[in-house]
Amino acid sequence: MGSTPSLGTIKLTVCRPQGRTSPRSPDPPLKLDSASAPVARYRVSAGDRACEDNRAVVVTTGVNDVPLPPPEDRMKFEMFHLMPYRDLPQDFNVKHHSVWVDVPSELFDPGKAHRMYNDTLDELELGAAAGYDGICVNEHHNNAYGMMPSPNLMLASLARRTQDVALIVLGNSIALHNPPLRVAEEIAMLDCISNGRVVSGFPVGTSMDTAFCYGINPATLRERYHEAEELIIRAWTEPDVFSFNGKFNQVRYVNIWPRPIQKPHPPVWIPGGGSIETWEWTLRKGYLYAYLSYQGFKRGAV
Repeated sequence: MGSTPSLGTIKLTVCRPQGRTSPRSPDPPLKLDSASAPVARYRVSAGDRACEDNRAVVVTTGVNDVPLPPPEDRMKFEMFHLMPYRDLPQDFNVKHHSVWVDVPSELFDPGKAHRMYNDTLDELELGAAAGYDGICVNEHHNNAYGMMPSPNLMLASLARRTQDVALIVLGNSIALHNPPLRVAEEIAMLDCISNGRVVSGFPVGTSMDTAFCYGINPATLRERYHEAEELIIRAWTEPDVFSFNGKFNQVRYVNIWPRPIQKPHPPVWIPGGGSIETWEWTLRKGYLYAYLSYQGFKRGAV
């Protein structure tokens, strides 16, 4: 038997744009020495073209140069970042009962958060450069393990700094918006900026985010959610001005500018934690259900 071939080392560099004040250490080389992996492509983002080491490389990582199957026939991999606060005290779990809703504000250092946000964006950009099919962000509130109350702001930066990678928001809590047209407009903007790479997630939302942090009555949350989804989809797809007279949203002139590139609208994913009601609704609508669980279907069956 022959020895496993060593495929050498490539260097991926994601540079900070001009004006960013935080220093950055060089990226470590990425080792590639698998004998069974197919051809892998690594691209740096369009925004990094001014970097000295920027270039696209193709690395053969398989025996006999086995190529990747067509995109529609292969499993896709996404990089999902929760954007946590990375400098909580060591005894946090002893002195505090949760990192959500009522985490003490004196533990937050805006100067450190400046570095954390930019590091997170760098890490997501590196995921795009390393060949992930999509990079994902999400929404939480009053939260030390998920500091993206507005995930669309993160995608706005990533849309300019990446190429050929899906931009997935998991997602916008549409029931919290009044009116939800704001989500329709921002996703349409992002789809235009990114040239049609946005995947729009519509989570129903956790009770911590929706009821505790934003004061939504849990008895009306799902009804608000269904109405918001209807308004957003119609805003994306109906070509003419229309009026919307819902129970929670009344809009005389619905006529969003801009409109998304993807037709009839950007893909809609439904992130969730195992609610049977959400499963049934997602199947009926024909959307993708994104299970946010380490236990998969077993948790939902309990």
